[in-house]
Amino acid sequence: MNRPVNRFADRRFLLLWDQPLANPADGWNLTGGPLVAKGKVMQGIGGRGKGGAYIAGLDSETGKEAWRFYTIARPDEPGGNSWNGLPLEQRSGGSVWTAGSYDPDFPTLDSTRLLARAALKMGCQ
Repeated sequence: MNRPVNRFADRRFLLLWDQPLANPADGWNLTGGPLVAKGKVMQGIGGRGKGGAYIAGLDSETGKEAWRFYTIARPDEPGGNSWNGLPLEQRSGGSVWTAGSYDPDFPTLDSTRLLARAALKMGCQ
C-alpha cells in the first residue's frame, strides 16, 4: 500500500516519490488523506494488523520515514502493560481514519510529531 506524492508542473504530474507504508495482505488500509506540514507528510493507517495502527511522518522531499507514532501503546510504555498480558503481536486496533490538522503556533520542538499525538488523544476521549 503506497501513497504516491505528485507535483503538478508544466501541465503534467511528476511522481516525486512512492513510499510503501503498510502491506494490505497484513490487514492494513488507508482511509484518509495525508496531512502535510513543516516538511513532513503524515499518513495514518487503519485496519486490524498485528500490533495496532500508526501514523508515519515521511520526509516531504525524499519520502523516507522520519518517525512513527503507534496508536496502541507498546509494552513498557504508559498504558502498554494494561492488555492483561496479551502479547503485542496479538493486539490490534487504533485505526487512523482521517488526517489531522496543523497549527503553526503550537509550541513544541517537534510539533508535527506532538500534533499527531494530541490529535489521537482528543479523538479517543
